[in-house]
Amino acid sequence: MANDRSSSLCDEAFINRNIKEWAAQNPRPSNEEIRDKLIAQGCTAEMVANYVAVASTVTADGLFSQSKTQKNSREAQYYSDLLNKFIAHKRGVYVQGDDGEFSVILDGKRVALNYETDNYELNGLLLKVCKITLHDQITRSVLLRLIQVAHAAAGKFKLRKFSAMSPDQKRLYAPLKDSAKLLCVTADGITIVPNGKNEDAFWVEHPNLDPEAEALDYVQGDPKPGLAEFERLIVSRMATRVPEMAWFLAMEEVLFTFVREINHDRIIVWHEGPKGSGKTTSARACCYLFGLDATGDTTAPSLNRLGDCGLLVMDNKEGLNFTPGFTGFVVYLATGTLSLRAQGDGYKVRNRHRPVGVITSIEGPDKPEVQDRMVEVSFNAHERDRSSFDTDAHKLEIRQHRHLIVSALMHVLRRFMETAQQRDIQVPGSVARFSNNFRTLVSLLTAYAGVSAQPAGWVERIVAVWARILEDREEGGDEFSFLIEKFLRGVNTAANNATDELASAFSSDTFMQEIVESGTKTVSYRGQTGSLIVTTAAQLLQWLQEKEPFNKTISKMSPSAFGKRLRNLTLPSGCRVLNSDEEPELLPRKKKQRFIGFFEPIEDPKSPVTPDSKEVTRQK
Repeated sequence: MANDRSSSLCDEAFINRNIKEWAAQNPRPSNEEIRDKLIAQGCTAEMVANYVAVASTVTADGLFSQSKTQKNSREAQYYSDLLNKFIAHKRGVYVQGDDGEFSVILDGKRVALNYETDNYELNGLLLKVCKITLHDQITRSVLLRLIQVAHAAAGKFKLRKFSAMSPDQKRLYAPLKDSAKLLCVTADGITIVPNGKNEDAFWVEHPNLDPEAEALDYVQGDPKPGLAEFERLIVSRMATRVPEMAWFLAMEEVLFTFVREINHDRIIVWHEGPKGSGKTTSARACCYLFGLDATGDTTAPSLNRLGDCGLLVMDNKEGLNFTPGFTGFVVYLATGTLSLRAQGDGYKVRNRHRPVGVITSIEGPDKPEVQDRMVEVSFNAHERDRSSFDTDAHKLEIRQHRHLIVSALMHVLRRFMETAQQRDIQVPGSVARFSNNFRTLVSLLTAYAGVSAQPAGWVERIVAVWARILEDREEGGDEFSFLIEKFLRGVNTAANNATDELASAFSSDTFMQEIVESGTKTVSYRGQTGSLIVTTAAQLLQWLQEKEPFNKTISKMSPSAFGKRLRNLTLPSGCRVLNSDEEPELLPRKKKQRFIGFFEPIEDPKSPVTPDSKEVTRQK
């Protein structure tokens, strides 16, 4: 640089000759470095001061900036270039998630490109390459440049969590303990493939809802020991009132979670029962199997931000929890309508894939749009002797055996992929909108029976019970059929002198004892022979209110309103609800008191109807 001591100020020629050259350097010299260089050239103190003042506002093209924006922009671009060079050197690959978020795969690990404060992977990358952190002001500008590069990148991976199905539904992928690999299940077998660089370009990872858990450590070999543990630790520990419904939950909440993408419209399962009935314990057991856990006090935006975690258990969701936002989220889980939300800072959350939804509740939802999409499964652990059941020990056992169990279930999924889904399955009318979901569950149960070598007729027997229970479910979530079934089961159990747990629960039940002692009548109704149980609407309503103290539907209902609801009730197996007004000969009034009766046909009566059996014949 020329030493112009005659100039008292930095003129335009001086600026063009020196400042433009230094401004183009990357990194740009600091003010202190510029001052040192000028002094070394013999410039006066006044020239040095003027030169430094001008240099701090001059860009590489010689134009003056109005603020520090361009300086910050050059600094951000410099850090972004460093990151791009580092990623290219490591042969990193960009990934776009289901929610639209971008990530980069480095050394087999995924680094999300977001501003979350707990994004330790990205913070570590910034520190290593740029010596900056997520909390530095320049970081946001750096990340936006990197995200733009990721958006324009070719050959991106598709990010999924928990599992992923290929578009043609011929390949199922599940994450493994080694994050660089995936388990691929097809009709031809079970193989290990690279994560990301596979036929469908899927990068699949574990949701990591439980910090202590990890992805599957696949165990090869005979699946039967693992399936035996599955039945012991999961299925048999579900305290469902109807035992066969435990298999319904096992298919929906365990096996179906892997292939959930097959069906667009999905059932939302409601674990119903009073406190201590085992509804939460059963749901959490399925979560532990996958290294997940149930969610508790959460809001709809937080659940939406969680994304597709495979299985989402929402615990203790009572009527007050069903706000408009949460109701909409539950409907989204069932219908798959595109979820598009924005956070407080405008950050957009978009989920095209969703988990299987499970709700545990005493009261259940009071919104018809939710009731229509739910299947209620009742639990009754509180009626059993569960004093020896240790939930902590149960959780520990599941965690110890979960890799063996899930590895065995992969063989069931292979059988499921091998055989085409059955289409000739009769679907209960109450779940017609979820017909494909129901068929998938039956197909999964059939595959399980084949791998576990269940006896002939095992699947048909269980599915018949499913159909009977679900047929009882009226459109709109009406639970009256279930309540009456509960009453009829109690009568039959007590009348047959059963010694099981249900019978012991009625040993001190005065109302039930009166029903049993009065006996059931054998009658003929509309050409059919059957048994008739007689009571009053007031007595039955009072009994149900005592047995279901948290049921809002019947808690404030009057006997007359209850009787009217019973008149339009449809019960399984041809059972009919009769009353004194319509059937005065079968149910005559006594002192103006009206009666109701439950007529259940007997296909092969052991004895003919005779006057000695106290029957009254009524033909129509």
